Amino acid sequence: NSEAAAAVIADIRQHGSVEATNSSGVKVPVGEFAPVDCASMSDVKRFCAEYRQRLEARQGSLDILILTPGILSLKGWTPATSNSTIDRKMALHFYARMLIIRELGPVLSKEAIVMSVLDGKHSDAYDKAIIWNDLPLSQPGHYGLRSAMRHSIVMTDVMMQYFATRPDAEHSATFVHAYPGFVATSTSRNPALPLVVRLGLGLLSRLFASSPGECAERLLKGMVHAQRLAISDSCPEGRWLNLDRDMVVRKRPV
Repeated sequence: NSEAAAAVIADIRQHGSVEATNSSGVKVPVGEFAPVDCASMSDVKRFCAEYRQRLEARQGSLDILILTPGILSLKGWTPATSNSTIDRKMALHFYARMLIIRELGPVLSKEAIVMSVLDGKHSDAYDKAIIWNDLPLSQPGHYGLRSAMRHSIVMTDVMMQYFATRPDAEHSATFVHAYPGFVATSTSRNPALPLVVRLGLGLLSRLFASSPGECAERLLKGMVHAQRLAISDSCPEGRWLNLDRDMVVRKRPV
């Protein structure tokens, strides 16, 4: 979203430096925007290839990677793009995020932090409702809004553990699956949702939701705490943790 990015970049430049120093000691500009369609795996690969090239040209590395693409939709199975074999919601909540981690793995710094914000609180890799022989829920009768979410959060747990425990990884990054809580976003103004849903979300947001700024502060606090815990544990199998906002939740390994 270029308009949202422009506002964030302007705020960063107003309150901080227009340059930052990465872990390799290289000065890099703060506030660059690069568009990517996370529903399209080919566009995700294109973006990652271009980003890797830019980092390598600066002799830089990636210290923090936070992944948040998503969508709230009450529609059933919807192709991510024309002729796609994966669902749009699952593409945004899971497939694109994990593809980005895989493609940018070679440029992660030695102590990088990677965080996917979805639902690391309620995920359960031992959930009996998970259909392990049909993870994309492509077979008739398997797909539903609830099942799509359950599969996405469980698969996120599994993949974050996988990335953290790969013996061939050239880094010792910390991988975090975070739950943001109820956040007052622009979802309640989404015209694609039924009016009654928008009104309900708007009312609940005013009563119970935290602001995006509060949510971001909690998640960043939790992310840093998770990395410190992972480092202090010196886990021989790798470093992966879950967050309930700013609180660490340890999960049973798969």
